[in-house]
Amino acid sequence: MLNGKNMIQGENAIHFTDFSVDSHGKILNIHYIEEETENYSGATLKLQVVYKIHKDKQYETMRSFKNGNEVAFEAVSGN
Repeated sequence: MLNGKNMIQGENAIHFTDFSVDSHGKILNIHYIEEETENYSGATLKLQVVYKIHKDKQYETMRSFKNGNEVAFEAVSGN
């Protein structure tokens, strides 16, 4: 889940414009593009999105990339 829905009045809204997954050996890479806008009311903005990743095998490592830069996961959940 990517969540930009909780914003502070007067600050830019965070929304997401792209998401993809690839793998290299035993590493699963998650890529997403995060953008900002001053227009909070845009009906097409993806402020909060949920993706389900169907893995083709077990991975030892998962990495997350925001706008091309590796970032830490802020929260991890699942079953």
